[in-house]
Amino acid sequence: MNPINHLSRRAFLRNFTDQPQQQHAKTTAPQEYYTPSSRFFHQQIRHIPSIDLAHWSLTISNYPNSVTFTYEMLRQLPAEEIISVIACAGNDPQRKFVGNARWRGIQIGRLFDQMNSPSTPQYAQFYSADGYITSLPTDALSQAVLAYEMNGEVLLPEHGFPLRLTVPNHYGYKMPKWIGRIELTDEPIASTWEQQSPTENSLLQLDAAIRTPRNRQIIQDEVLIAGIAYSADKIKAVELSINGGDWMPVPSIYQEQYGWAQWQIVWRPSTPGDYRITVRAHDGRSVQLPDSLHSTIVQVVA
Repeated sequence: MNPINHLSRRAFLRNFTDQPQQQHAKTTAPQEYYTPSSRFFHQQIRHIPSIDLAHWSLTISNYPNSVTFTYEMLRQLPAEEIISVIACAGNDPQRKFVGNARWRGIQIGRLFDQMNSPSTPQYAQFYSADGYITSLPTDALSQAVLAYEMNGEVLLPEHGFPLRLTVPNHYGYKMPKWIGRIELTDEPIASTWEQQSPTENSLLQLDAAIRTPRNRQIIQDEVLIAGIAYSADKIKAVELSINGGDWMPVPSIYQEQYGWAQWQIVWRPSTPGDYRITVRAHDGRSVQLPDSLHSTIVQVVA
């Protein structure tokens, strides 16, 4: 008997993003598609800078040229909003360090165009007020936004006020906060993250997680199984396996632009007992490897 039965549409999911110096997602309240700012995870290498707009500006340089923008100047430029997931490359087994939001700001190419450079620089180096430095190829920034709003509100200090980079399909360590300077060059620099954890690929790797039911939750009758999946590509399919059995498709998947995919299905177990529920996702190019799969165990009682 197939342990997964008919899908029932109901309010999507739960909120799972979090709080302290490394704040992670809370997984107990029903969730909307966008993670509220107060529940969105945040990380920093030192402290959260306190920035006074009266003394802040953004300088973009491409030797020997440079241009400087005040906050007011940036807010007067044409704005663009993107939907993007942000995930930590060093996520924990429960995938707590991941969130999804609407980011509004300036398409970064508009600012680069004002440099009037005779040739196209190969790299952009980003310098943050907390000392964080990172580098990205300029051709990876075609959809990137220098964001000053998150979910329709001005960025909170912990999320990068006054300005943070949002780069769809990349891990969070390539999205610096509190940016004050951008330098365009033909060579990359030694970035803060890469000095600690050398890596050649910052693109999001395919991943999926179960957010409800909770691990070791006791259930009766039917249960809503729901969670997220994300990748540098669109999520094409999500599948579940019960107790190591055959993979079965989840028919309800919702995804916007560069955001995460939310999925859900109602399961009606046939008999009491302990069940291990495992999820995997497909993005059209790859399927998750066995050692990266997320599982939860539930106890079904009569």
